[in-house]
Order: sequence, then C-alpha cells, then structure tokens
Amino acid sequence: MQINIDLNAIEAKALQLADKKCRDVAIRIQREARRMVQEGPKTGRIYMTGKRGNIPHQASAPGEAPATDTGNLVRGINFVHIGVAHWRIISSAEYANIEFGRARVRPRPYMRPSAKKIAEQTGAKYSG
Repeated sequence: MQINIDLNAIEAKALQLADKKCRDVAIRIQREARRMVQEGPKTGRIYMTGKRGNIPHQASAPGEAPATDTGNLVRGINFVHIGVAHWRIISSAEYANIEFGRARVRPRPYMRPSAKKIAEQTGAKYSG
C-alpha cells in the first residue's frame, strides 16, 4: 500500500483558510469602527448645523470616537486585501486623520480601539 500526500495542496488550503479568517477579522474591525462613530457616547459641545443652521449636532470630546454628522467618515471605513492573510483597514474620508488629532483638534480615536477590541476577542495580533 502506498499513500501520497500532496503538501502543496495542504499548504494552499491552509493559506486559503488563514486568508478567510483574516478577512473575517477585518470585517469585524470595520463594523466596530463604524459602530463607535455612529453610536458611541458623545459629550462634546452642541452646535447647530444644516443648510439653515437649525439642526443640533453633538460633537465628540477629546478621546471619544468622532461624532457622525454627514456619514462620510463611516462610509469611508473599508478594508483592502493586500495579500494572502494580509488585510488593511482604511478610512478614505479626508478628515480620517482625526484619529491622531489635527492642528487644533485633539485625537478622536476610533480605528485603533476597534482593532484592539476585535483582536482581543478573536486572538488576532494587534500592533497599533
């Protein structure tokens, strides 16, 4: 009796499974980041917005996830396939860098806390 094992097929299947797992983690991070922006507590100042200036908006305070207003930030949070088992979470909104703060705005983290939370839940490696 002879048994032949195709190690290349086994490796290919393992890489396919690893890539799928990484994609699943990326989706969860995307959802969590979007949730933080849309639902998280906001305790910043309240001001009027809208075309006529008649819609109240509560901003986020420093250290909180940004408060959603137009939805551009949330719509811009996506993930990109870089390579096998390598996915990147991105935000394409022009003000996505609010994560780290800007000239006169202190940081409003939402991506790093999301990645850290999901990494802890899934056992994924977090290096933020």
